[in-house]
Amino acid sequence: MKITVLQPNFFPFKAYFDIIQKVDKVVFFDDSFYNEKTWVNKTVIKRNDKRFVFNIGISYEEESQLRDVRIDCKNWKRNFLRMISSEYKDSRNFSKVFPIIKEIVNLPVENICQISSYSIFRISQEFYNYEGEFILSSKKYKNIKSSSFRNKIIDICKYERATNFYTFSMYRETFHSSYFTKNNLSISYMESPNRFAYSCIDFLMNDLDLIKKMV
Repeated sequence: MKITVLQPNFFPFKAYFDIIQKVDKVVFFDDSFYNEKTWVNKTVIKRNDKRFVFNIGISYEEESQLRDVRIDCKNWKRNFLRMISSEYKDSRNFSKVFPIIKEIVNLPVENICQISSYSIFRISQEFYNYEGEFILSSKKYKNIKSSSFRNKIIDICKYERATNFYTFSMYRETFHSSYFTKNNLSISYMESPNRFAYSCIDFLMNDLDLIKKMV
């Protein structure tokens, strides 16, 4: 059984979905700690054909877990949808993709982690026909008490009787293969997101194969 453990990102890069397509289970690591490098409340979109980081205002306390981060911004939904509509209204897949984006953004919660997780789940379901399982770490593995986040990931893999763990190549030092081997796990490294890339929204709006899948 193949598994990945990822922080829920808001409309992440396409590389995120490339990993998901390789595994049987996706664990959202929503009980990891929030920091400013986390992408749970931001994504990269096009604005006037330039790279723009859309950042949703949030409120959190020191050492807050992702699941506890709340949205603290009144007009972000309207602003986000307006930007997407303005930039992509002439894209070939706009009529198929925009309604799904609107559904995700209008999820009636103020928890950004839930919205980000739903953005991944819904896109995987609608456009990638993913049939695997999505799991919230804080729900299923709350009784796993590990000394570090790396050890918790190992313990999650053992709990699920996984044989292979997938992660991005940029984490080779953090998740060294020897560490997994001694725990009877193999590890596969997928290509890391291009730091100049756009959100998956850009790919979905213009992917020719997407039209074929939905005809």
